[in-house]
Amino acid sequence: MTQRQRLEIVFENLGRQIVRWRWLVIPLMLALAVSLSSQAPKISVDTSAESFLHDDDPAKQFYNEFRDQFG
Repeated sequence: MTQRQRLEIVFENLGRQIVRWRWLVIPLMLALAVSLSSQAPKISVDTSAESFLHDDDPAKQFYNEFRDQFG
């Protein structure tokens, strides 16, 4: 039996168990979604160029010096 066939069997069994225990799975998934959504306001994305480099990176240090000098 190949690894793909074993994986297909695992997911088939997972699907069967979810359908079998659907009245337990649905509230658990809703509780998980609610608990994770409470953290949504804390998510932030920083796409600035400075965020891609470490503080001790020479390029970032040069950039900071340049910015301090010229604004």
